[in-house]
Amino acid sequence: MTKSLTLALLLTTLPVTQGAVVYRDIPDAGVFGVSGDAFFDVDVNGDSTVDFMFRSNFAPGDGFVVLPQGSNRVFSTHVMPPDVGTLALDFDHSQVIGPGILGGGAVVLTGQQFDGTGREIGPGLLSCALFSELVCVGQFDTDEALSGGDPTDFVGFVLESNGNVHFGYVEVLSSGFNGGTILSFAYETEPDTPIIAGTVPEPGCVILLGFAAMLGTLRRVRQKPPRSLFIGSGHGNPL
Repeated sequence: MTKSLTLALLLTTLPVTQGAVVYRDIPDAGVFGVSGDAFFDVDVNGDSTVDFMFRSNFAPGDGFVVLPQGSNRVFSTHVMPPDVGTLALDFDHSQVIGPGILGGGAVVLTGQQFDGTGREIGPGLLSCALFSELVCVGQFDTDEALSGGDPTDFVGFVLESNGNVHFGYVEVLSSGFNGGTILSFAYETEPDTPIIAGTVPEPGCVILLGFAAMLGTLRRVRQKPPRSLFIGSGHGNPL
């Protein structure tokens, strides 16, 4: 096997990086709790620790939520009284995710929480119930798709790692009901540095730490970003 072929194979196993942004494209992962809780676990920085869980449950009063783990947090807003809790803030493509949007108290960072029964709760993406008509609460709906716009939105998050704060996003396609599809995620490796929602590094800008000497004549290898993620069917059980 030639060095060029060996290096090309190595490229398919690495996250795509540009500057200090690490991005992972993944196979479309639907989260639909038709008959109970359905989970999708996200390990943002590849350290085999679940950083965020997405949970879906079609039962009335439940819905599609994101559950920050540990000291990680999600950008969110408070629901309107008399309801309690928070809603995940939907970022549009090219919006800046960082500390600058926290001023004024309208946007908050929500961490790991539990209700009185010990059930984990978190910012809601979309919660729907059928009364005389379908009523939904949440910012991750299908209005843009119905009007011909982009149906995807981004969950903005704060990842805490080794005492540092990192900003990132998860790209989500809402189903218009109590579930959705996870498409990709990214985070900024430079602490305290904002990230732009939808940032996708050019495949030719992959950083290969430790393999620079092997490049030789292989100046540029175009590869689709690796489609991998730690996925689990239950709490804290990445595969």
